[in-house]
Amino acid sequence: MSSRRFHKKSRTGCKPCRSRRIKCDETHPNCANCQRADLSCHYSRRTPAPASPQANHSEHASSASLQIESEERSGFDLLDLRLMHHFTLVTSASLFEDNQQRLWQEEIPLQASSCPLLMHGILAIAALHLALSTPAESSSLLDRALHHHTLSLQLFNRQITTSNSSNAHLHFSYTVLLIVWAYGSVVPMDDQYLQLDGLLDSLELVRLGKSMFELHSDDIRREAIGQFAGFDASRAKKYISDTVRQALTGLRAKADDFIDSMAIDHMEHHLQFSETTGDVRFVIGWPAVVENAFWARIRSHKPVAMLILAHYSMLLAKCKEHHWWISGWAGRVLLAVENILPDSEKRRLDWETHRVWIRHEMMRSP
Repeated sequence: MSSRRFHKKSRTGCKPCRSRRIKCDETHPNCANCQRADLSCHYSRRTPAPASPQANHSEHASSASLQIESEERSGFDLLDLRLMHHFTLVTSASLFEDNQQRLWQEEIPLQASSCPLLMHGILAIAALHLALSTPAESSSLLDRALHHHTLSLQLFNRQITTSNSSNAHLHFSYTVLLIVWAYGSVVPMDDQYLQLDGLLDSLELVRLGKSMFELHSDDIRREAIGQFAGFDASRAKKYISDTVRQALTGLRAKADDFIDSMAIDHMEHHLQFSETTGDVRFVIGWPAVVENAFWARIRSHKPVAMLILAHYSMLLAKCKEHHWWISGWAGRVLLAVENILPDSEKRRLDWETHRVWIRHEMMRSP
């Protein structure tokens, strides 16, 4: 076992280095670590001596003015403070399973304190979640959610080209939040405005997360967010219902080639583990792991690929009660595929039989 190296704890290092538990060279205004990781470098101010009673009144007005100016410079306001409070207390516990809660309740918000990209990503998700649970404020909260989402995307698009070993974990953490947004932003929308390509555009963001991880997997695994990508499947039990088995057997009989068959195999694997673990990562994982060639068939609305995609509803239904950000997706995917398949292809692919299997499994899921 290799020995761990420790460094003397600095009380004057910058906040990002202290939160990451790494040695800070304390260079002003930006230390070397923050420059490499493209982080906002800032230092804790020394605690001022208590003011004299005579100075309190005049300093109060000055400090109030400084607070307003600081609030304007930072781009965050009191609503954002409320959103961060909601995220750490409520939203973080609703995103993933219990073993991930500390990561999203403590570690990621701490990193966000010095990473505007993560901060905007967190606030976008918190505003979206609060909007869905607070109908009276939904309009203003959805506006704020979109505001932070737009700002975060602008930052991400600028930073992604310079992703390296120092900041890859931050970018990957953001892509996970982006995945939650991809699903969750669809939830408040009216079904009549949802078309298949709109849903697929959202799922493209899910595939982005996989690409980011593959580029920097070693660096990401060394950080706290690395636990999100790790799952020991050898310890998990596998189960598949008779209905799912029938449906997948029927799919394999209609597969055009090995590419279709691989997508079906991936779906079976994810269904087996999502059934026994209840882990939402298996649900959101299927669009990410299918081959590029198969995804191209989905984007081109190839009939067999459409039929396979319809069975993704069985996976999505596993989380319909426990994950607000996936609510309604199962029915929407099934309906979108049904609306786009021509009647002639429905007859050829025995659509009605598969639809019955899919609906049966959706109703069986908790």
